[in-house]
Amino acid sequence: MSDYQQWVQMVPIGYDATMASELKAPVLDPAWFLLRQLHFGEFHHDGGSTPVDIEIAFAQAQPSRMQAAAGGQEAVEIRLGRSPLEAVIEQEVVSSDGLENLRMRAEAGLRLQRLLRAAGLAERADVWAARGRFVPPARAVLDDETRDWYDTMAGRVPDARLIAGLVARIVSGLDTTTVLVPGELDVLKVWQAGTGIWEHSARGQGNWDPEQLEYRLSAGAVVGAGEVVLDVPEYVEGTLDWYAFDVGNVSLGLTGQTGFARIHRLPVPLEFAGMPNNRFWSFEDPGLNFDLLELFTRTDRRPSTATMMALEFALSYGDDWCQVPLPLAAHAVCQIQSVVITDCFGDTVTAQRPAGRWNLFRPDDPLAPDGLGTLFVNAAPNLVLDGEPLEEVHFLRDEQANLAWAIETLVPRLLGGSRPPAVPANAERPASATETSWTLSPVSLARNWFPLVPVADAIGRLAVGVLWTARDARPAGRVLSELLPSKQLHDNEVPSEGVQVTRSWQSARATDGSLHLWIGRAKTPRQTDLAPDLRFDVVDP
Repeated sequence: MSDYQQWVQMVPIGYDATMASELKAPVLDPAWFLLRQLHFGEFHHDGGSTPVDIEIAFAQAQPSRMQAAAGGQEAVEIRLGRSPLEAVIEQEVVSSDGLENLRMRAEAGLRLQRLLRAAGLAERADVWAARGRFVPPARAVLDDETRDWYDTMAGRVPDARLIAGLVARIVSGLDTTTVLVPGELDVLKVWQAGTGIWEHSARGQGNWDPEQLEYRLSAGAVVGAGEVVLDVPEYVEGTLDWYAFDVGNVSLGLTGQTGFARIHRLPVPLEFAGMPNNRFWSFEDPGLNFDLLELFTRTDRRPSTATMMALEFALSYGDDWCQVPLPLAAHAVCQIQSVVITDCFGDTVTAQRPAGRWNLFRPDDPLAPDGLGTLFVNAAPNLVLDGEPLEEVHFLRDEQANLAWAIETLVPRLLGGSRPPAVPANAERPASATETSWTLSPVSLARNWFPLVPVADAIGRLAVGVLWTARDARPAGRVLSELLPSKQLHDNEVPSEGVQVTRSWQSARATDGSLHLWIGRAKTPRQTDLAPDLRFDVVDP
């Protein structure tokens, strides 16, 4: 029996069947906890207090005026309302004159006929088709497809462009001569309210800068003590966010001021996965495994400075931050006047402006005004859908010829959508008396190729020219047409790898779920293998 180990085990036995007294875990020596607090310096009031209240004084307002940065256009009043900011900035004119947007005009006319038939006024549908008869413009050159379309629509579907003015006068009461049947006026009011389902600007190309191939604008709002202007120096595609805006110093003519609201909030400790626990007797949440950062497992390279800084912040200072919710309206420009923090000792501290380059949600402000600065959080749509391109232009550089090229690969189609440009066959080479010709090889590029020639009196600028074999060629789309006759493209907008610009219908839903349609543009890296094939000083016998 001496080979067997023996010991005495003490097992606590609870006399309370409910286990209530055991789960309380009463402390027989409270002085021990006080001693531990003394060891860790928790009795010294040196910034180790806990914030219990934060008072924020701020003002907010939506931009109410906008001005394009190019073209010398006047500032215009805007009302964001439910519209996404992208739609307000990118929208351009949707023309309905001549041969523009024939299909959209026909769809709006068909909608009026459907409303009349649904109201039991089927005979009035033919009356309106006769009043707004589709007639091609005088001297218009029509292809076979467009000519057949006019023959099909004439007298059957009203042209919304022709009847829109008459309907507006009838609804407003200015036209009293047009005879209406009972219930027809109500149908016209419904149709007029729903004809403009798309958003468009009446200011030409809107905020698009054809010389920079990007959107450039300024938007102003009256916030707090006065006007606050936000500049968008460069926006080419995608969705807008706070980092696309800078605080501008040019006034848009807004006057007035708004009051500052004061709110009190309870600060909440900042939390993230795997952050260290501030209690010494508990374990951290294993939601984040720091071993996955591969800081020391890979010997072929050292960890980056940014990674080490992020790790140091997470492990050493993660529990020193708190977050406070600040309610803001969609697309609101917010100006924070003061932030007063009250801690558990009753002391108050006024927060100062963040130093250095800490600019999260804060547009760059070169003047650095008093206060905590201006914040702008744009309510960008979750998803913006792009339709098929209405127009596509490729810009590429030709170092050998010392110029650049703009190629229209897709041009607008009369009945909607786009098509490749109609390119006639090249002309024959001119023959000489000696049966020897000096020319380019090949004879000429297609008529949809437009040279961008350096301007002699403007350094770094390119002007749209024409080929000597196609001097009557003109751009068929808007992107290149807006550069004529006097605008000049900046040379640095055509890099060596090339870019392409597309126009297309876009749609997105706002924060309230409403659908918005507009025509926008995007500049992306070139995605084509097009290349000029020109050789100079070639003699062909």
